[in-house]
Amino acid sequence: RTTRTPAPPGSLPEVGVTRDQTLHVIAFGPDDFYEARLSDVAAARALRERFPVVWIDLIGHGDVALLDAVRNAFGLHALAIEDVANLGQRPKVEDYHQNLFTVVRMLEAEGAGLVSEQLALFLLDGVLVTFQERSGDCLDSLRERIRDARGRVRSMSSGYLFYSVLDAVIDGYFPLIESVGDRVEALEEDVLFGPNADPIGPLHEAKRDL
Repeated sequence: RTTRTPAPPGSLPEVGVTRDQTLHVIAFGPDDFYEARLSDVAAARALRERFPVVWIDLIGHGDVALLDAVRNAFGLHALAIEDVANLGQRPKVEDYHQNLFTVVRMLEAEGAGLVSEQLALFLLDGVLVTFQERSGDCLDSLRERIRDARGRVRSMSSGYLFYSVLDAVIDGYFPLIESVGDRVEALEEDVLFGPNADPIGPLHEAKRDL
């Protein structure tokens, strides 16, 4: 968890700009599609007038001015944006009436263990705004379905896109759970039959990941 300095509610932390911070936008309808990396939040907001659904994905944290610009452009609650900026939030859902704020954890393998990344989502009418810690995620298959107009997502609402993102995140858990299960089975064999005299460390790591 990050160490937080006491500050008024809704305050954003003053930190340096993350190198890989990008504003990736996908906008679509049943018969139209647009995708780009933008530097202007106003240009991303203007897409709402042309497309039924706009997905704005802010990758990387640190640029407080950009976070504030996204908050103002889409009317996001200051307390929710504070949670976006302060990483290490637990999974949760908060209803701010005009938008639904959700935090989930994305998992990925790293060496023999797992790393957990915070993914924050704001569901608005016709818009989904997501915030990721770093580039690289489990959502590429969803992006491909949108680009190729496969499945129902291009004809559905921002609510269905929100559901699809959560579905992809949870689907990504299962192969990782299986890999941890394989590690536990190997450790059990070491404890019962192998020459490993000290399995406590690997067992603790596997328990932590689970």
